[in-house]
Amino acid sequence: MIQMWRVGEWAMSLKDISTPQTVFISTIYGAFPFLLNFYMQQGNSWMPPGFSQAQPTTVTATATTAPLSKGN
Repeated sequence: MIQMWRVGEWAMSLKDISTPQTVFISTIYGAFPFLLNFYMQQGNSWMPPGFSQAQPTTVTATATTAPLSKGN
């Protein structure tokens, strides 16, 4: 993510972008979704031993159907 940000800053600082520079920028931005997907699919398999991720919590809500009083 940091590298992608830096490439964007670099590209915006150029006065005239050449074709090879455009291809480089497109390659970085085109590869990012695949790298992000790989990272998200791996879960904790790449983390060091002993590292534990917080477990998701479940929130439940109950609905009540109380009659409304006048003025509400």
